[in-house]
Order: sequence, then C-alpha cells, then structure tokens
Amino acid sequence: IELGPLRGRSRLLNVHRNVPGVLGHINSIVSEAGVNIIQQNLSTDNVIGYLAIDLDHGDADIIFDKISKLPTSISTRIV
Repeated sequence: IELGPLRGRSRLLNVHRNVPGVLGHINSIVSEAGVNIIQQNLSTDNVIGYLAIDLDHGDADIIFDKISKLPTSISTRIV
C-alpha cells in the first residue's frame, strides 16, 4: 500500500494472517478505546494482510498492546 503523510497523531501498522473478521476485531479495539480512525489502508493477498491506521487521539500504546496480542497478528508497530 502507498501511505500518504501521517494524518492523525499516531500511525499503527499491523501485519496479520488474512482470515475473516480481522479488520472487525481491530476496528472494535480502536472503537472501544474511544479513538477515531482518520485514515485506514488495507492490502491483502491469500495469506497475509497489511493494515495502516492513522489515529486521531488517545493512547496508541493501549491499542497497540491489544492488537499485537490478537492471535491473527504477526507484527504490529506504532510510527
């Protein structure tokens, strides 16, 4: 995916297994934290997905921790 300039306060990157429901789980974690998604980009193939989320505000570390612990997550980082 091509990422534009950072449009939020934090950018979270997640590489995950491409199975149904992953994006829903991740969006639920962000929503439950009360954080707004400014921009979201997703690219997948048959096996792997790559997601970039720009977050408006909130504690990105808590969101990072929860997303990185999902059984589908391979790698997660905050930029």
